[in-house]
Amino acid sequence: MESKNNTIQIAVPVTGLEEWIQGRINQALEQATKADAQPKEYVSQKELCKRIGLSTPTVIALRKKGIIFGVNVGNKWRFEVSEVWQSLRDHQARQTASFATIKKNGGR
Repeated sequence: MESKNNTIQIAVPVTGLEEWIQGRINQALEQATKADAQPKEYVSQKELCKRIGLSTPTVIALRKKGIIFGVNVGNKWRFEVSEVWQSLRDHQARQTASFATIKKNGGR
């Protein structure tokens, strides 16, 4: 393989091109399947607070408002960290869009 100007050149015999392409597709699919099969990481409410830098009352309020989601196991809450981060990003995007609409309408 040789790299020039952000391009990659690969020498593959034309007779084996179809097999080579199929091999690359299979390899990509296998990697994607492995990534999807990774177990989710659930943490306690206390650990979540440490990781995202919020207080326990704030996390409880976000959960009760439906902004973040968790799983109640017995009397303990468990949260999937990447899902919480995504929920917070989505919530922030909605808040920003809502604020832009208010600002555009002259504060009404």
